[in-house]
Amino acid sequence: MIKEYYLCGSTKTPGAVIYWQIDRDKKIRTGKIMEYDPTTGKRSGMIDWVHSYNENYTLRQCFFGEHLISINKPVAIVESEKACPIMSVCNPAFTWIAAGGSNGLSYDKCKALKGLNVTLFPDQGKYHDWKKKAEEIGLECTISIEAEEWYEKGLIGKGEAIDDYYLKIVKELGPGAINYNPVWFQ
Repeated sequence: MIKEYYLCGSTKTPGAVIYWQIDRDKKIRTGKIMEYDPTTGKRSGMIDWVHSYNENYTLRQCFFGEHLISINKPVAIVESEKACPIMSVCNPAFTWIAAGGSNGLSYDKCKALKGLNVTLFPDQGKYHDWKKKAEEIGLECTISIEAEEWYEKGLIGKGEAIDDYYLKIVKELGPGAINYNPVWFQ
């Protein structure tokens, strides 16, 4: 996971993770620096950006994990960068990329997805927002409603996502408990 997504630590914020935004041409656009609570695994502290340390930098964001996209594999988009490496292990049938937040889908970012088989996996509570945004920007995709269903069944909490669901399964039943959802392969 570390090698595939180029994850590394931050010298400016010890203990934080840098999530590099690398485009399909392998050009680094920026890096999002985030801290996590080691007990809960949830984000803590402020978000910082690598580009903020270069006053002459012109920012043009891309999806986190975009450098991994190929025409041979369907693409799954989640909100959080942390979810990508986790889900790449839980379901390697997809190339997992992140929008960088619930408002991270944009027309410019989605240009990299043209002609690809794309599925959006919004966090709980964001299904309708992502559906509306995909329609607005003309993104042809499938949108998973699983987070809403898991929330209704009490399997995840408010605002949680697909990676939270799978991490709970692994924590409760062990790594061998993950079974791929056959719907994902249709």
